[in-house]
Amino acid sequence: MAGLLLFASLVVWVSAQRNLDAAVYPARLNRMAADAQELAGMLDAALLQAQQDVVLLERAPATRRLVAQLADGVVDASVGPLRSGPSEDLAELFEALLAAKPDYRQVRLIEAAPAGWEILRVDRSGPGDAVRRVPWQELQMKGARDYVDAALRGDRGEVHLSPIGLNREHGAIELPRRPVVRAAVPVWTPGGRRYGVLAINLDVSRLFGQMRAAAAENETLAVIDRRGRLLLESDAAGEVAEPPHFGGGPRIQDRLRGLDLDALFAEPGRGFSARLADETGEAVGLAAAVVGGTAGGPVAVLLSAPRERLLAGASAVLRDTALSGLGALLVAGLLVVFAAWRALRPLGRIGRAIEAVDRGEPVSLPGAAGEIGLLARTFERHLERERLFSAAFAWANDAAMTLTPEGLITGWNRAAERLFGFTAEEAVGRPVALIVPPDRLAESAEIQRRFRAGERVIELETLRQDKSGRQIEVALTLSPVRAADGRIVGASELVRDIGARRAEEARFRLAVEASPAAMLMTDEQGVILLANGEAEAIFGYRADELVGQPVELLLPEHARRGHAELRHAFQAEPGKRMMGVGRDLYARRKDGSEVPVEVGLNPLRTAEGLIVLSTIVDTTERKRAELALRVAKQEAERASEMKTQFLANMSHELRTPLNAIIGYSDLMLSGVGGRIEPAKYADYLEDIKIGGTHLLALINDLLDLSRAESGVMTLDEAPVDLVAVAESAVKLMGADAQLRGLSLSLAVEVPSLRLIGDERMITQILLNLLSNALKFTPEGGSVTVTVNRSYDDEARLIVRDTGVGIPGSQIPRAFAAFVQVEDAYRREGNAGAGLGLALTKRFVELHRGRIALDSKENEGTTVTVTFPAGRCMPARLDSRARAPGAAGPRSNRA
Repeated sequence: MAGLLLFASLVVWVSAQRNLDAAVYPARLNRMAADAQELAGMLDAALLQAQQDVVLLERAPATRRLVAQLADGVVDASVGPLRSGPSEDLAELFEALLAAKPDYRQVRLIEAAPAGWEILRVDRSGPGDAVRRVPWQELQMKGARDYVDAALRGDRGEVHLSPIGLNREHGAIELPRRPVVRAAVPVWTPGGRRYGVLAINLDVSRLFGQMRAAAAENETLAVIDRRGRLLLESDAAGEVAEPPHFGGGPRIQDRLRGLDLDALFAEPGRGFSARLADETGEAVGLAAAVVGGTAGGPVAVLLSAPRERLLAGASAVLRDTALSGLGALLVAGLLVVFAAWRALRPLGRIGRAIEAVDRGEPVSLPGAAGEIGLLARTFERHLERERLFSAAFAWANDAAMTLTPEGLITGWNRAAERLFGFTAEEAVGRPVALIVPPDRLAESAEIQRRFRAGERVIELETLRQDKSGRQIEVALTLSPVRAADGRIVGASELVRDIGARRAEEARFRLAVEASPAAMLMTDEQGVILLANGEAEAIFGYRADELVGQPVELLLPEHARRGHAELRHAFQAEPGKRMMGVGRDLYARRKDGSEVPVEVGLNPLRTAEGLIVLSTIVDTTERKRAELALRVAKQEAERASEMKTQFLANMSHELRTPLNAIIGYSDLMLSGVGGRIEPAKYADYLEDIKIGGTHLLALINDLLDLSRAESGVMTLDEAPVDLVAVAESAVKLMGADAQLRGLSLSLAVEVPSLRLIGDERMITQILLNLLSNALKFTPEGGSVTVTVNRSYDDEARLIVRDTGVGIPGSQIPRAFAAFVQVEDAYRREGNAGAGLGLALTKRFVELHRGRIALDSKENEGTTVTVTFPAGRCMPARLDSRARAPGAAGPRSNRA
């Protein structure tokens, strides 16, 4: 029995020695390779997050508004701190990002070379690494840095990742030394010019510490570049050591003999392990994983440990087995049973957790150590990523689905339910032809063939149908999904409803086509994109002949050369603008003829750039009308001048004999030439004198009216006492009132009322009004003149009578020349030429005043003359002024 036990112990010993190299050692290396992949994933995730964050900053509205202001010169970063609203918004965005991401050291907006100054910078230079907005005076020039130049050469949205390097401030390495990666993306102006870059400095020192903590205690961690140069390393005790020259010192292949860098970097994403020897010849186990994407090329995360350390536990077991003999075999049997139980229990929990995930139930994972613990932690991280993806997939705005290579639906989000009307339970497991119209099945089959071949389908516009059979215009993007070994295992499909956008485009085209003006749409290069029917009518081209042609086609030859410069100037400062107003602007028709036009420019910002919508109006008819109007105006002015000249000549020719007639008749009536015999001749002479006097007054009125209408008559302005004028007019007309048996009175409601005007015209205004009032008021009636001020401090003359009045239909004609109101009260001597009110109105308007007439038949008429407050002089008391209580009506009755 003892021999058997010894023999068994020997067999166990020999078998264990062989297993150390054949099974345990490779298993340890495989575990290290899995750990290296996990650590590389941490570094890769940090780099990917920095890339996504810098792209989000570049696309932020605050960034684009500030860059637009800087590019347009609205703000100038070279003369002092930025004070605009967008700069404050962007600084707050930078501060929020640093507050949320402790590994970000700096966020900066840097203008392009040659200056390359930092425009805005937020970093952790405050006390205790506090986030701080860097003052303008401390901003640095970074245009010469490699990552700025490399980022500026990139396309829109392309992120440049610098190699891992030490952070520098003002040309010197920052202390304490910090390894950083810079993620930089180009920033574009609204005009399509590269303005500069946005950069995030990612401090990887804390991340490296986390990686070190995640590695096993007996392993050395290092990060190397493609040439094997050490970028970061830590020893087996966990201390992080910076290489002496940070990539410029010893190489990893100098420390580990036989390391094949080409094999290590050959297949990024796969684990790598090797058995090597160090510089002393000691056996070393190595595992690595490659991370790609930085400007310096891929980098590798390495885990290494001496073979003895990796097998230390197994060697101890081996020694214990040799010493224990048969007892060790028994103990080993027990340990095997116990280890199997310990291993199977967490594996069972992991299996149940996987089943719970499929059922959508909460998951509980074991907290075991070793490979089982690593498996549980890896599964948990995978589960977290899966949940994030599932949440994004479920709540996406666009319809999203996943497909098998055979076209069966395996995923169906809420937006797909809303768009197509099928629930997830109804759609999952059925072919994608469920939502494909019958006439599009061939197209759908071609799309599936393309994604099975590894092609992407991007924004393909097509038709799909919902549960009711209604067809929907959509744009779909389909991407193949690959397994870890590169096999295509399915596809993800995003479907966007573009029916609303198409409807908007159709409505826009209908509005453009229905416009009564010609409309053209051009792009930034001046190429015509759209033309409506009115444009066809004006220019003689069909719409399809204009689309795709330069807009200069519609300009006269002499205007084409400089038009490109004018177009570029407009694009630099776009805004609504009218062209051709106040000056002659011509367009060219298809037949070569020219047409006068006015053009309205309306810039529209679109994703494709600046679009200009031009409205063109043919002004041919309007110019003809304007010409006809000018000719008519000239003819009217010439006719008016001829009329005025005629009246002036006629008044001169008529007044000379009339003065003689009136003078001689007056002389004969005075008896200077003797007694007039027979006596009836004296009556004839009286009639001659009255008729001549009336005719002379009529000629004077005609001349005054003509001068007032032609603008020849001017005011002889001086201070006028309106109360005194009224008293004089009432006194002058008093005798006429007595002869007619009428009451004539004056009511003065202000102590003093003086204004600037022509006293002769104002007197004539009042005399004309009084003459009319007396004429058309029957015997026994009354006429009142009132002098007062309005609430707006205007001066007023009001003449009221109790006469026959004027019919309402005749009031608008009352102020017309040579017009007498019909049905008015008449008696012998009341007939006139109809010039009194017309001439009165002209005199009032020369004073910038107003005249109003209110009348009722058989009740009387009121005429109000109002002089503007600007003509009134300040009230003052003088020797003629009355006390406030003395103002009141006065009468002169026959």
